[in-house]
Amino acid sequence: MEAHLTGASSDKLLEGLSFSPPNSTASYVTETKYSNFFAESGNTFDSLSSKVIRFRVADQGFLESASLRLRFTIVNLKNEALTPCASPMAMFRRARLFAASQLVEDLTLLPNQTTLRDRMLPMERRVNNSIEANPMDNSEAYMAIGSQASRRVITPLPFGTVNQPSWIPMHLVSGGLVLELELDDKNAAFAEATANWILQDVSLLATIHTIDSSLANSYASHVLQGNPLHLHYTSVVSSRHIVPGASFTINLVRGFTRIRQIFWTYHNDTSKESRDFIGPGNTDFAHANDGYSWMVTIGSRKFPERNSEGVSEAFMRFRQAAAVFYGQDAMSISAPSYMKASPGASFIQGLDLEKTGSQGSTHSGISTKDGSIVQLAVNNSPLTNGGTVLIHLVYDGLLSIRDGSCDVFE
Repeated sequence: MEAHLTGASSDKLLEGLSFSPPNSTASYVTETKYSNFFAESGNTFDSLSSKVIRFRVADQGFLESASLRLRFTIVNLKNEALTPCASPMAMFRRARLFAASQLVEDLTLLPNQTTLRDRMLPMERRVNNSIEANPMDNSEAYMAIGSQASRRVITPLPFGTVNQPSWIPMHLVSGGLVLELELDDKNAAFAEATANWILQDVSLLATIHTIDSSLANSYASHVLQGNPLHLHYTSVVSSRHIVPGASFTINLVRGFTRIRQIFWTYHNDTSKESRDFIGPGNTDFAHANDGYSWMVTIGSRKFPERNSEGVSEAFMRFRQAAAVFYGQDAMSISAPSYMKASPGASFIQGLDLEKTGSQGSTHSGISTKDGSIVQLAVNNSPLTNGGTVLIHLVYDGLLSIRDGSCDVFE
């Protein structure tokens, strides 16, 4: 042991004994501004007459992608309290992102997708996030908006393009970024069936950086010479499926260069897609009632090799897909909420298709560009005839910024 340590290691000066000047400065960033971008289509919106909110983000600087936030005021029009049951983004049905007039992302089923993402976060993180949005406590109970009252909220955007680490050179994106958000039904994100509200004071918040002209010109020169700037992002394609009963098979035909994960949830005609992910109802985890199983087939490959049997393995596969299998983080899902079939259930299913799992590598998912069909076969689910399955395919995308245009690759 001693020989191994002395032969294969070297001493390093401790930070507390180093008096060298810092070597990680960024003097080429000359200015930072916190900008507002207002909706092009008005300032008051509702789910009936003015459903689509459209923004154009254009600037000469570099957009810090992950800084982009949507801000608006919810005005309760009823003479009774309005109780949220999900984050503010669940008020929207669909979101689209364009770059240089090219469609980059088209996200649907946002009420379900928003809550699915939220429940994969630790509860403490969700409570902190809710201070910007709909305040909640540790039991996932949201604070109601009073009668004829209003609340200003701020929420992240669901696009993978604006949730990746690279800054976007806005002066090289012809026409800028265009974001379209379509509102869902009035009660999509609220507990009350007769919810009635409008949105006002709608804007985007963003951090824009100005960099030294010589460095900025080097990026412009790179693009003008016919070379692209690549932005790698992760996005989602969602679909809704009506099933004939508790056991069913669903085929998904969509060509992706890399599919990373698959997530799906179950819903009946009384559940709310933004809140209730229906489980088997076997709340005492009795083995005699644990006949649930599933398998995903892509071409000739099976995941897992044998059926995922029972709720315990289903949750294990979900944790692998959510990248918390090795204990790096936690999710805000309790055992009772995972099993129950009542409002607030959290029976989320997931499968990780990355060859390296959550070990830090990228673009290791499965390709379906060869025409392979993704097939989900489920036995003894919580559903009956006419039940609904919502499926989300997570994939790696690529946005190439070119001179006067953008290319998108999936």
